[in-house]
Amino acid sequence: MLQSVRYIGTGAFILTFYLDHHKSQTNYLKLFILFTILFSFFEYLVGFTLEALFAETWWDYSYSKYNLSGRITMLNSFLWGVITVFFARFIYPLIQKFKDKILYKISYKLQIVISIILVAGILVDFILSCIKYLN
Repeated sequence: MLQSVRYIGTGAFILTFYLDHHKSQTNYLKLFILFTILFSFFEYLVGFTLEALFAETWWDYSYSKYNLSGRITMLNSFLWGVITVFFARFIYPLIQKFKDKILYKISYKLQIVISIILVAGILVDFILSCIKYLN
């Protein structure tokens, strides 16, 4: 379960970063197609990497019709696109409002410090997770 949350969080981060830099280009069909492909590729790459590093299959879609090596399936790829449009239309505007309120009140230097702390925390979590699964 925790791995799924990390995976979804990574996708939300990537999508938020993209939307932050392409605010004026909110074409939902383009978002759907782009992120269906991007997130499917990412899911395949993560599945392949996890299998290569830890010799374990963390998910298996081989039972699904139209799957690729059991790592991705057409239905899930379609759902990535649907989730992307939903996120861009409903969740991202809320994130923007919250971000604008908070970032306006925090100095740029403090934002950098907080960012470094968060990235360091993610790296520590990643390293500890790798150590746990390699043993």
